[in-house]
Amino acid sequence: MRILLPILAICFLPLILAISLKKSSTIQKCCVTVYDKINLGGASKEFCENVPDLGVYGWSDRVSSWQSNCSPSFFENGNYGGESISGTSNKDLEHTCRIYGKSRGTVICMQNWDNSITSLKFWEGKWEDYWKIVFEYIEF
Repeated sequence: MRILLPILAICFLPLILAISLKKSSTIQKCCVTVYDKINLGGASKEFCENVPDLGVYGWSDRVSSWQSNCSPSFFENGNYGGESISGTSNKDLEHTCRIYGKSRGTVICMQNWDNSITSLKFWEGKWEDYWKIVFEYIEF
């Protein structure tokens, strides 16, 4: 009986979490605010949906820092092409290296992400989809 109780608790943990998520408030929409200066300074614009071309809003190759309540992905080219960078919270792109090189045997940053972003994309998954997968896996 001592072994069975922890096993049952582990098996029903996803169900308990799913019920608590259902009862809690709705999940906050993912948004990002971009800034044209480092340290979250200068002009800013908030985006809450995927943007295949920031140039439409006058923000292509203009982003120097950002803050978000989730983990967006930024791309160097339009339509989510080229190299990408993702992260959470606040980020200064001036200090985020994109291309490394060597100088006299030392690895240095040759190019950073400052003013290099052309498109952005958010994770499109939903919590409901996650729990469907969990429930199918444990065969509820």
